[in-house]
Amino acid sequence: MTPISVKFAVFSMAAALVAASVSAPAAAQTAAERWEEARSYYAEGDFEAALPGAIAAVQQAPAAPEYYLGAARILFQMERYDEAVFYYDIYIQHFGPILPADTPERNRLTRAREERTTANNSRTTPSSAVPEPAGQGEARAALVARIAEGIAITPTGGGALAIYDALLRTGYARPDLLTLRSELRACILEEASLFVAVNRAAMPALSIEEWEVQRTRMQRYVDLAPEPLPTASGQPREVANAGLGLAMLELAQGQLRYLNQDFTAAAERFGAALTAQPDFLPAHVGRLNALFSAERGLTSEAHQALAAFQTLAEATATDPEIGLLASIYEAAFVAQSGDRDEAITLIEAMLAY
Repeated sequence: MTPISVKFAVFSMAAALVAASVSAPAAAQTAAERWEEARSYYAEGDFEAALPGAIAAVQQAPAAPEYYLGAARILFQMERYDEAVFYYDIYIQHFGPILPADTPERNRLTRAREERTTANNSRTTPSSAVPEPAGQGEARAALVARIAEGIAITPTGGGALAIYDALLRTGYARPDLLTLRSELRACILEEASLFVAVNRAAMPALSIEEWEVQRTRMQRYVDLAPEPLPTASGQPREVANAGLGLAMLELAQGQLRYLNQDFTAAAERFGAALTAQPDFLPAHVGRLNALFSAERGLTSEAHQALAAFQTLAEATATDPEIGLLASIYEAAFVAQSGDRDEAITLIEAMLAY
């Protein structure tokens, strides 16, 4: 980008369009909360009401053994013996070798095997293979294929995200959901990165509709992050790319507010993006654009935003024009504050660049 085009990009603020108001999604229940809800229903003998919570807990936290055993016990009480054995087998075969020594007595392998034997003997044909729940294999195969194609969201709703949601609706609740979710999140982030260049000091020229899709992508990316499991030290494991994912979500939130001419809220969202990912260049540009559009001049907030961007510009040797862009923003804010002479001095220095 030439110095002239950079200056034009800064000083010619496009007419803002009116967007639908952006509201924060309601907080979803955690896996532990869904599990406790299921346990309460189970204790009351309401197994029909208990099952959805147990399955949802598995889907949200596929690495938690107790949830599988709980699902098996609920299904046994419902006399759905094939499905009960299915989940007993997951608990025994997948988690049995790694159950901790302090596993409660009620969840020990010995007891689980006894319950599994009782459930199996209650089946119509105990010697037959345990059938896979209907429709789940086909849905999983469709999801894997869509992820491999790298398509997270399509205009017609046939992307990997829609297929993943359909898979969950079949009741799919297995340990490989951890892997499927990880692959799905990678697909979402790769697709989102086609629209937002993380290391480019420019705001993508997307329509409101495109920004809304981007927000949906990144909200799902954040939501699909695995619930942190404690390590041996007691601290949760860090989720890969958590900072970048949150930063890209906040960028979309901020730009939607900017296009709706809510510049104060936009600046806050861009600031939140930088809290998550301090070197996220589009968020720096977005925050400076929002503060400039608010027409308050070189306030302390604008000064801090400029300083942060200039510091990053000095550290970014790969793109020297980022430093020029930082100077242009500074001149724009100074001029907006009414110090025309200082602004002219800054512009003259840039023209000599």
